[in-house]
Amino acid sequence: MSEMEKGIKLTKIKRSDIDANPPEELKKKLEKRLSEVRCRTSDKIPEGFVGKGGKGYILKNWVIHRGPGSPMVNKKFRDAVRWMDSNKQHRLTKFQQLRMKVGGPRYASMGNRK
Repeated sequence: MSEMEKGIKLTKIKRSDIDANPPEELKKKLEKRLSEVRCRTSDKIPEGFVGKGGKGYILKNWVIHRGPGSPMVNKKFRDAVRWMDSNKQHRLTKFQQLRMKVGGPRYASMGNRK
């Protein structure tokens, strides 16, 4: 049985003039809407299935883009890594240099002292 016999009509998607040259009011409305939309904070990416049938489960990788758990680091950490063991090491405070030698960049970027 073909799709036409089942009563399902297939339509072809094509670009129209409104896609290529939208009216000014529609452009402004789209820009306003897109500026208000926030990006996702995390994604769960399926990697594989373990088990059989209904007793199985899907393994997912959780990628966090924003907030706690994201791969971004603070400015103190970036500066500590970039300037330590270079000719700009003097830009770090004595406190940060000492902590860098004791525990590394993560330990140096902790704390409230400048």
